Order: sequence, then structure tokens, then C-alpha cells
Amino acid sequence: MDYGVRVFYGGSVRREDCQFEDMSEDLEWFDGPPSFSDLCEHLSLKFGDAFTLKGGLMLERIEHTM
Repeated sequence: MDYGVRVFYGGSVRREDCQFEDMSEDLEWFDGPPSFSDLCEHLSLKFGDAFTLKGGLMLERIEHTM
């Protein structure tokens, strides 16, 4: 089973209503449920030195259907 993690990056979050502004969105796929460490390693390989984790982390389950 594949596991998808939705990643938002760039842009900012408006303080008044917590809405994303000018952010890009990617869906990263894993063969199994990724740990937080797996996710950080994957993103650091993808973004290199530009990767830093800021702000909050929101986890959302995405169902896989076939």
C-alpha cells in the first residue's frame, strides 16, 4: 500500500485566519507509513539546504482507493 503525505512549502500563513498564501503543494509517496524522521529525511533530500521545518505540523490521512 502506498502512503501519501501532502506537503505545503514556500509562501506564508496569514495570522488573522490561518490561510495559506502563495504556497506550493506536493504529494510525497512512501511505501509504508513514514515516521517523522523518514519525512524529514525525504524532504531534506528533495529540497537540500533550503529545507527547514518552521511553524506547526498538520497531519492528515489520505485514503488510497483502487
